[in-house]
Amino acid sequence: MKNYIAALATAVAFAAVPAFAGEPLFGYVPTTDTMPKGEWEFEQWMTRRATQSQGKYNQYFLRSEIEYGVTDRFQLSGYLNYYRVNADKNGVDGATTGNRVPENAPPSTPFRETRVDSASIEGIYRLLSPYVDRIGVALYSELTYGKRRQEWENKLILQKNFLDDRLVWVGSFNLNFEREIATGDPNADPESIEFQRRWTKENELEFISGISYRFAPNWFAGGEYRHRYEHNGWTFSSAQRERSSNFFGPNLHFADQKWFFTLTWLHQLPNARCYNADDCSQIVGGRSYGGEHEKNEVRLKVGFPF
Repeated sequence: MKNYIAALATAVAFAAVPAFAGEPLFGYVPTTDTMPKGEWEFEQWMTRRATQSQGKYNQYFLRSEIEYGVTDRFQLSGYLNYYRVNADKNGVDGATTGNRVPENAPPSTPFRETRVDSASIEGIYRLLSPYVDRIGVALYSELTYGKRRQEWENKLILQKNFLDDRLVWVGSFNLNFEREIATGDPNADPESIEFQRRWTKENELEFISGISYRFAPNWFAGGEYRHRYEHNGWTFSSAQRERSSNFFGPNLHFADQKWFFTLTWLHQLPNARCYNADDCSQIVGGRSYGGEHEKNEVRLKVGFPF
């Protein structure tokens, strides 16, 4: 009888999982929810990064994703990553520069490029469920490979639900290792490393948090916060520190049985910090415009289970 009651309680708990299980409530922070075993889903992402200290800068980074529930706890995903960038005299010194703009691009003319960037494989394993445990816990790892860029991204995800799952809080601690081809700057000293074609290395420590409330059937709204702390190279030496920055903004999520979308806008707060002369020169009005930093980011995800 005890075993029967325990099994019945577990079945009721999982049956009470709301419709958003497996769907992204947030644009930037993942939840501990995974796809049910044997289920598939397609997602299309579009992230627009725009507005630097001056000039024009727009980057559209797109990801086409297929998700599959290997078990009720373990999910695998594959991505194709591609982008379009349009930059013109957007650097703090008036040069055409920025994320996805190569070092050897002419600094006084507009730069435009559309390119397939890389492919990624991602795994999420849920250790604890927020629906049957006090807190949800999941582990996330993603490998990205491309000719110009490679990355290994790892996350520890925490999730807590309140008010009969109408209110959801998620926090993610991230550690990312990246390397990217630098083309070499033809205007640099020929004896310097900046003149040479080379691989550059960087690591990022991030904390991302989000809260979302179901205010109507099928609709959630809330906000997200992102803190980024970056180092040059793959070590955590204080001498290798580059910059830190903070982003905050609202999100909106809709889902029914056939499709869903999630929309998030993140605005860089004017409290960036820098740790060397080069990165300090990229701060204008309290915001960093070095590396992968713009004033605004908007991310849209649209998905279809099948």
